[in-house]
Amino acid sequence: MSREASIELIQSTTPKELSELYCSIRRTKIPYYLVKEEVLHVHPRVSLFHEVISEDDIRTLRRYTLQQVNKPSPAETEFVDLGMTIYQLNERKFRRLSDKLSRRMSLITGLSTHLKSLQSDVEDFQVVNYGAGGRFPQHSDCRSEPLWTSTDDDQLSLSPYIRFSGDNIATWINFMNDVREGGATIMPNLKVRVTPVKGSALFFYNYKRNGNCDLRTQYGTCPVALGTRWDAVKLIKQGGQIFRRLCDISVD
Repeated sequence: MSREASIELIQSTTPKELSELYCSIRRTKIPYYLVKEEVLHVHPRVSLFHEVISEDDIRTLRRYTLQQVNKPSPAETEFVDLGMTIYQLNERKFRRLSDKLSRRMSLITGLSTHLKSLQSDVEDFQVVNYGAGGRFPQHSDCRSEPLWTSTDDDQLSLSPYIRFSGDNIATWINFMNDVREGGATIMPNLKVRVTPVKGSALFFYNYKRNGNCDLRTQYGTCPVALGTRWDAVKLIKQGGQIFRRLCDISVD
């Protein structure tokens, strides 16, 4: 999508929609933690959390990713025509950092982010690199069978540690660098456009509380016009959230 089209998305937002947006400091109880939240959309909730990953943590993630580049794994996926590469990291090789970042996500979102060897609550980090012109078409992270309809056959293609963990109930995207020009994340259905800010994280749900996939939060990436873009994506599974994100009392 062109820069002009992205700007139109913002300009078409109504005054009422804009009036509902706000920024705040959120406080957790135990352990105590402060986080800056910028609400980009209210229903469904789309939030940008600022300063949630440090410069040192970003360097460590980049270092592990570059080590994997030197020794490509079968999980590495390259979209040549889109100018992007996805690296599925093995967090067991940097568990101390992984656990720290996961605990912070759990504190902020209230969801379980425990990485387990079986029926894990989350997937391993996916580090995504966009080169010049790199983009990703509009898509949804609702990608497999929901937990309550999963069968043995449809789980065989998944990694063993996430079988019967359910689909991706929510998405967390750490922005690991500022993009000089282009490379914004857009949600056309919600008229949301997010410019990557180093150290911040974008969070949204892929499922409604009634158990249906929420296609309103489909998202894509505008082409990177100048520079490059690095993300660290965490997909949060349904299985660990049974008692944390309850169904609503209405199917709507």
